[in-house]
Amino acid sequence: MSIHRLQSLGVRLSQKFSLRTVFIVPFVVQILAAVGLTGYLSYRNGQEAVEDLATQLRDEIVNRIEQRLNSHLATPHTINQLNLDAVRLGELPLPETRNPENALRQLERHFWRQIQVFDSATYIYFGSPQEYFSGAERVGDGSFNVASWEARRGNEFYTYSTDEEGNRDRLVSAVPGYDLLTRPWYTTAVRAGKATWGEIYLWAAPYANLALPAVRPIYDRAGRLQGVFAVDISLLEIGQFLRTLEIGKTGQTFIIERDGQLVASSTPTPPFTTTGDRVERLQARHSSDRLVRATARFLDDRVPSLDRIEQPTQFRFDLDGEPQLVQVAPFHDERGLDWSIVVVIPESDFMARIHANTRTTIALCAVALVVAIAIGMATSRWVLGPIWRLNDAAKALADSHWEQSLPVNRADELGELARSFQRMAAQLQDSFAHLEAKNIQLQHLDQLKDEFLANTSHELRTPLNGTIGIAESMLDGATGTLTDLQRKNLITIAQTGRRLANLINDILDFSKLRHQNIELQLKPVGLREIVEVVLTLSQTLVGKKPLKLVNEIPEDLPAAWADENRLQQILYNLVGNAIKFTDTGAVTLSAWEVPDRQHLTVAVSDTGIGIPPDKLDRIFESFEQADGSTARQYGGTGLGLAITKQLVELHGGEIQVESTVGEGSRFAFTLPIAEDADPQIVSCQQRQSLSASVVSSLRDREAFDEIAPPEQDIPADPDGAIDSEKVKLLIVDDEPVNLQVLVNHLSLENYTIASASNGLEALEIIENGFEPDLVLLDVMMPKMTGYEVCQKLREHFPSTQLPILMLTAKNQVSDLVHGLGVGANDYLTKPISKNELLARIKTHLQIATISIENAKLYYELRESESRLKQFLEALPVGVVVLTGEGQPYYINRVGKDLLGRGVVSEVNSEGLGQVYQIYMARSDRLYPSEQLPMVRALRGERSTSDDLEIHRSDKRIPIEAWGTPIFDDKGDVTFAIVAFQDITERRQVEVERERFTEQLEQANLNLEEALEAELELTEAYGRFVPHEFLHFLGHETIVEVSLGDAIQKNMSILFSDIRDFTTISEQLTPEDSFKFINAYLSRMESAIADHDGFIDKYIGDAIMALFSGKADDAVKAAIAMLNRLKDYNQERLQLGETAVKIGIGINTGSIILGTVGGQNRMEGTAIGDAVNLAARIEGLTKNYGVSLLISHQTFLELEDANQYSLRLIDCVKVKGKSQTVSVFEVFDADPEDLKMSKLETKGTFESGVILYHLKSYSEAIVKFERCLQVDEGDRVARIYLERCRTQIL
Repeated sequence: MSIHRLQSLGVRLSQKFSLRTVFIVPFVVQILAAVGLTGYLSYRNGQEAVEDLATQLRDEIVNRIEQRLNSHLATPHTINQLNLDAVRLGELPLPETRNPENALRQLERHFWRQIQVFDSATYIYFGSPQEYFSGAERVGDGSFNVASWEARRGNEFYTYSTDEEGNRDRLVSAVPGYDLLTRPWYTTAVRAGKATWGEIYLWAAPYANLALPAVRPIYDRAGRLQGVFAVDISLLEIGQFLRTLEIGKTGQTFIIERDGQLVASSTPTPPFTTTGDRVERLQARHSSDRLVRATARFLDDRVPSLDRIEQPTQFRFDLDGEPQLVQVAPFHDERGLDWSIVVVIPESDFMARIHANTRTTIALCAVALVVAIAIGMATSRWVLGPIWRLNDAAKALADSHWEQSLPVNRADELGELARSFQRMAAQLQDSFAHLEAKNIQLQHLDQLKDEFLANTSHELRTPLNGTIGIAESMLDGATGTLTDLQRKNLITIAQTGRRLANLINDILDFSKLRHQNIELQLKPVGLREIVEVVLTLSQTLVGKKPLKLVNEIPEDLPAAWADENRLQQILYNLVGNAIKFTDTGAVTLSAWEVPDRQHLTVAVSDTGIGIPPDKLDRIFESFEQADGSTARQYGGTGLGLAITKQLVELHGGEIQVESTVGEGSRFAFTLPIAEDADPQIVSCQQRQSLSASVVSSLRDREAFDEIAPPEQDIPADPDGAIDSEKVKLLIVDDEPVNLQVLVNHLSLENYTIASASNGLEALEIIENGFEPDLVLLDVMMPKMTGYEVCQKLREHFPSTQLPILMLTAKNQVSDLVHGLGVGANDYLTKPISKNELLARIKTHLQIATISIENAKLYYELRESESRLKQFLEALPVGVVVLTGEGQPYYINRVGKDLLGRGVVSEVNSEGLGQVYQIYMARSDRLYPSEQLPMVRALRGERSTSDDLEIHRSDKRIPIEAWGTPIFDDKGDVTFAIVAFQDITERRQVEVERERFTEQLEQANLNLEEALEAELELTEAYGRFVPHEFLHFLGHETIVEVSLGDAIQKNMSILFSDIRDFTTISEQLTPEDSFKFINAYLSRMESAIADHDGFIDKYIGDAIMALFSGKADDAVKAAIAMLNRLKDYNQERLQLGETAVKIGIGINTGSIILGTVGGQNRMEGTAIGDAVNLAARIEGLTKNYGVSLLISHQTFLELEDANQYSLRLIDCVKVKGKSQTVSVFEVFDADPEDLKMSKLETKGTFESGVILYHLKSYSEAIVKFERCLQVDEGDRVARIYLERCRTQIL
């Protein structure tokens, strides 16, 4: 009985499965059992490795985060130390009670330069107990602001934008109520008395930022507080780093303070919330990320206080039934930071590892499975092969693969079935080929139809523009007074034209929607305001119908996220249809919020004729209306609702219709709600933006409905008889209709008009003498395009002299750019608005008139000035013109000859006598300045004096002078004119004058010889004392120099010295030693001179050079010296000699240039702490084995430090001083491979140096070992590595 049941069950099952399944399944079931057992065992073994892998991954992530934090948090304290050093060196002033403005401005410029060097700093600032504040901040768009506050000037905190030079540009904000002495960062620094961290705070302007201030108080030698330096770093950068970490597949990491507030996280959301203008820090338990939020809440419940976690601790908890692996590690530093690093990884992220281990085992079992399946398939193929071929052929036929190989030669039932299939395939192939040809033809016709619609709509614009324009101009009175019937007919023409324009716009929109070429400009839109505009504009459609337009949209409705213009088009179509099909009653617009609170529903209801139920499904199709009678009675194309539906769907909404015949219809569509948009603000903005368009539209409509005839009729003058008193216009267009429209519009404005039908005719009119004031030029014309005409005109007339306005139906941006590029002043597209055309013509005519008048005035002024100079130069007497401030402005040729020199603009009225050597007659006393005629003229007095003498060398010229003041409209003296002449002939006889002339010539000869000798002496002495040295001391020649002459100046000092010179010189004779030194120094001298420097002195093989310009000159000179040394060493190596190595040190600061010595011998020198520091830095090059070092003073003076290859190398103490100086290595002249390796490890190396000086030796060792892994030859990294190891031991 049981066997019978099994057989029956087998029969039933076989009927439900295919033959292939019956053959293959028994084999597969056997193998699946084996594979399943093996996979289960592999899975169990893999689970044991999960915990170990998760622990290693979390430890690695925590270590990387700690390394990043240590590096990132070291920078702000380094900046504070640099600023502290600068103050103690006297290079950076602090604001005190005396002259604080200058100090604040210097701090401001210093911080502005410094924040550009340190990318991680977002704000660098300083506050003093005298209630002064100065700072510089980084703005989100890459620019920089500066800020200042002075309690004595009020409590407002001012922020300014800056230009490229760091100068204040404009006021960004003025925040009232600021009190420096109560700010947390300031009170924290004062309370700590040392470098520490301030409280994390949110900075909302100029962009939302979570900032951590590093603060450092500064005290004077008496221990009095001078102020607090602070540097803010953005904690958002830490979040950016956390997001780069690979934490499994879905794991997260975050950093929190002990009170649970987020510092940073790997999630994309910031660790704070923004509500309007209010920004608040975020608790981790309130994070928007599900995993971070659940982990924080777990820690709150599991760990009473994070302070108790003193070492990395691991936890596990379940989230929605899925295990989560958590590790919490404390993070402290010696300046008071107390954070916790949390890493959480779902256990499921590690299941991939288990699956990988399992797949290896299963693969072996899969081989057996494949073998079993292959045997089953071979058996089934042998049994079922012919059936499968027929089955495959049938499937291929279904996919249109007609050519199939079938077993037609068989004589059995399968052969008959194959022949039937083959006949069916042939018939189907013929049918499909016929249908495909028809489909291609229909697609081509559809494409032609679309192109026809678009092209026809575009071509309709030109005649339509002429129709509307001529009708409007006639209504304006261009052709005289009209009868009522004429006015009615013209209004009908205009209205018909505008209806045709709307139809064209619908066709173009329909074409764009079909090809998906419309792009929406989405923004928050207030529905009530835009509906009010649509109803206002639609009021004229009501006409005399007893019909009300009702706006029932509530004022507090949220704003919609929509394209304002397209939404207005949707509403206008729906409201227009409602008015069209409603004779009485009301058209009501309402809106409400959908329950999902993400969409709005807008409804347009009417009391019209309604829509039959059988037409509702087709009402939104293209070219469809309720029935043919509506089109005949109400008009329309049937495109409005089709376009409306597609526009609504483009916004992501839906549109529906409900209607009852005889009662009315209700169209409702949905729009998305604009998120985070204040309805009141949107409403206000909407009302402001729409009010102008409403007023403009109503004004145009009123003007259209009530057209007044013009007061005068000035027709065009085609014959060229031009009235010179009128403005002359030239109109160029190949369309007579367009010409007439423009003539009608412009003749009413009293313009004189000439017209041309093409470009060649227009150029001919101008060549025949017509001088237009403005040209209206069409673009697309026969024979010559408007672009070509414009280019021809610009060859003779500039744009300021002859404005050209291009008029065309082409409205692409590229067409506009091309038109302006060939010289057009403006560009208008057709159909042209009359008001806009007239306004633009008037504007350009005014601009041209102003330009011409300014040019005339300028040339007239130049001509007058030239004639005046010619007159004054021709006078036989000397003439001097002084400004109202007493500075010489002009001296004619005779005056220059008498005075012995020309205009000296630096002198004032009190020094005129001294500069021009004006003395009392026959004495050696300077003429009293207040009695000089030129000075008396400045006081408004006219005077004459003949008791003056001009002393020139050994010559005394008696002169007579007349002073006259020149007054302005207010009675103030603007200029003083003094005329004077030589009156020697009246005081000396001819013999005395000849004798005096001979003596003067001999004196001049002696003077020239003396000057030549003095110049030769100066030139020769220049090889010992640089000419630049004399220039700085204010002398021209060496003989003018006196012992003790000195000047203080800010300069860059370069020290260089040959390494191991003693060893080299021991191998040379004295003569060869000097040859070697001179060969080396001659190459170095030119490198220094080429970069605007000069050599102050040679000290054996050492060089001391000075640079008075930019610090960049000194650095570039040093790099050039090293490059020239490479060439010199190549020459030495070719001669079999050893290569020479040098060290260069550069410092920038204040030094004293002067002369020192005794009565018998003196020399020029430079002294000061800056010189000593430069020599000290050059000595450090030997210690570190590098070629070029610069101080941080030089570093801060560089225009752009990023153009050099440099790195921070040390912080050293200056001899005799307690403060430290940062030293940077410049390695631009290093071999290319060494240079690249130093650039690659720059960040790691500088972090190591900072950690070393912070006494974090273990962490510094890690940094320097990484540097040596990249380049074993980095000697400086190796020196620091040995120092760190020595400190640890």
